[in-house]
Amino acid sequence: NAFTQTQTAQLAQIAIDSDTTDGDTTNDLLVTSSSNTITDAIPGVTLSLTKVNTAGENTNLTVGTDSSAVQTKIDSFISAYNGIMTFIDAQSDADWGHAAEFRTVKNRIQGLLVTKVNGTGAFNYLTDIGITTDSKTGQISATSSTLTDAINNNLDDIVKLFAGETSVTGIMDQYESYLDDVTDSFTGIFASRETSTESILKTLNDQIRRQEDRLTQKEKNLRSQFDSLEQLASIMNSQASYLTQQLG
Repeated sequence: NAFTQTQTAQLAQIAIDSDTTDGDTTNDLLVTSSSNTITDAIPGVTLSLTKVNTAGENTNLTVGTDSSAVQTKIDSFISAYNGIMTFIDAQSDADWGHAAEFRTVKNRIQGLLVTKVNGTGAFNYLTDIGITTDSKTGQISATSSTLTDAINNNLDDIVKLFAGETSVTGIMDQYESYLDDVTDSFTGIFASRETSTESILKTLNDQIRRQEDRLTQKEKNLRSQFDSLEQLASIMNSQASYLTQQLG
């Protein structure tokens, strides 16, 4: 009794019709939602409803390709790749940096750059969209004009190159699969290296303990020999004193 209803609760509803001028609502696609945010009406599009249309009022929505977002994602891939290469090269001053595992990772991620994607799209290699490698530094970059042209005119083919198709693995899936393997906390290169290092340390510690035991035993033997020599020297000194007295 302490509350007063000021508005009847209702679901948000929109009517989608590709032809809003025909005046026929029977073919409209009605979409309802428990909130004013609708994500399942148009694939890849989020609609935020901010007002109620009056009867006969339409809101036109044009959905286009966000070229800048695609460019940003590709730039992020390039930056992430170069970050890995920079990190690997920075380890060259440490013993770990010369390990075979590091060389294998570097060779593999470089090899994936030139892997062919046998899809139905116009692009089979990353070089087809303008991504090239500096032969001296190993860093990659994109030729702006080539990439922009590919995004504007062959976006679907770029998606096929990176994301793949049915029964065709894209470049990103290949990178993700390989990097997941090498960075796995149980079977990755760090985990394997850690296990082998711990094994080496255990072996060295065992050798140190055995050597310490031998040295301890050697010390006991030398002390025993020294005590025996002291006793022998004492006896000989006594005998020398006795003989000196007899001959004196």
